[in-house]
Amino acid sequence: MHEIPVSNRGKYYEVLLELTRQQLMMVEHSQEWDEEAFQQYVYQWSCIESVIGKIDDTTEKPNKQDVESLQKLISMHHRLMEVVDSKRSTTSKEVVEVRQSQAVMNAYYGMGRSDQVAYYFDEKK
Repeated sequence: MHEIPVSNRGKYYEVLLELTRQQLMMVEHSQEWDEEAFQQYVYQWSCIESVIGKIDDTTEKPNKQDVESLQKLISMHHRLMEVVDSKRSTTSKEVVEVRQSQAVMNAYYGMGRSDQVAYYFDEKK
């Protein structure tokens, strides 16, 4: 059977697929957010995207393999964005909890005050 050669566009789609696969694995399996790694991923993505854009300006038409690679890429990228959004949401909730704890500590124990003593009287009902 005759195999369709991979186009230039397809080669870059494969690079994006591997890049996204690595980023997805890192984000899914890491407990802490690595901003530097994510920014590197975004930079590499944009560089490859600009090369693909130049290829799109030529007369080279996407073949079936390109379309399949692009569909996989879109699916994987959506999954990555879901994981990132989930982690962002979790982090936002944790920040709110820390701020609430800090407000309670300041209100009842006077944390962060250097020259004042806090007294609180609770009325019994």
